[in-house]
Amino acid sequence: MIVAPEPSLSMRAARLFLHLKANGVACGYTTICDKFSRPRYVRSMGVGYSSDVMLIGDDVKDRDCIIVDDMIDTVSAPLTEMKGTRTLGAVELIKKRGALKVYVAVTHGLFSGNSQKTIDRTPVEEVVIMNTTGVVPVRGEHT
Repeated sequence: MIVAPEPSLSMRAARLFLHLKANGVACGYTTICDKFSRPRYVRSMGVGYSSDVMLIGDDVKDRDCIIVDDMIDTVSAPLTEMKGTRTLGAVELIKKRGALKVYVAVTHGLFSGNSQKTIDRTPVEEVVIMNTTGVVPVRGEHT
């Protein structure tokens, strides 16, 4: 399951989804939308959603998911305040919706503060970075 953490990233995630499908990988696709970023046609449907956040697309329940984002910057926010970090907030949301394993693929990894501890406290299986910025290795890691 390929997941876009917000509508502005749906094209990036859709390209990965289409590439996988073209190469015989069975997968689904969904976009996370909050009440402000929902497309106009969804807002005008008059459907009473039980939450301010919804998924447009396939269901993540009982599926392994890859969140595709352009950047991750975890700062040193406590887990309870993680809503400000789009990627990790998306991880929490789809885990609550029943996702099995969650992986994150980002273009830019901007790690600051206690970012390693912040990520370690989440249910992320792995973060893959196609690094375009310099990252200082975590102590003890091999480069």
